[in-house]
Amino acid sequence: MIASVDRLYARMMSMIAVGRVAASTALGGRGARRLQVRFDAAEIRDETPLLQAYGFASRPHPGADVVVLFPGGNRAAGFIVATNDRRYQVELAAGEAILHDDLGQKIHLTREGIVVDGGGLPITFRNAPLVTVEGELAVTGDVTIAGRSFNGHRHPETGSETLPPT
Repeated sequence: MIASVDRLYARMMSMIAVGRVAASTALGGRGARRLQVRFDAAEIRDETPLLQAYGFASRPHPGADVVVLFPGGNRAAGFIVATNDRRYQVELAAGEAILHDDLGQKIHLTREGIVVDGGGLPITFRNAPLVTVEGELAVTGDVTIAGRSFNGHRHPETGSETLPPT
C-alpha cells in the first residue's frame, strides 16, 4: 500500500514543472512551435510543443521561463502552457495590458489611451485598402503614403504646399 501511494505521489509531483528554454526552431510546418526545455542539469526535453492562444504567436529567447504540464506525470509527453522572460518585463499600472518584444516595440493599453511605440523602428500597415483616423491627429514626424512624403507633398492643381505639422 505504501509503495503505491509513493508512486502516486511521485507521478503527481511530476505533472507540472518550471524550466528554461534552451533552444527554439522555426515552425517548419509542424503545427505548434517546439522548444528544447532544460529543467536541471539532468533533464532536458527536446521538441516540447508550445501551446499558444489563437491569434497570438511568439518565439521565446533561450533563457526564458516556461511552465510545462505532463499529463499523468508522463515526463515524455509534456507541453508548454506559459512563457515569461524576466529580462524584458515592462512596468504596468493595475488594469493595463501590453504586447511587447525584446526590441522595445510595443502596443500599450494604458489608463490614458493606447500607445504604439515602434522602438525606433518603422511602423508599416500592409494590405490595408483603407486606414481611417477619427478625431484629431497630431503628427510630429513625417508620414509616407504610397511612397510619398506627407510633409513635403504639393497639390498640383493649386501649386500650394501642405502646411507642416504644428
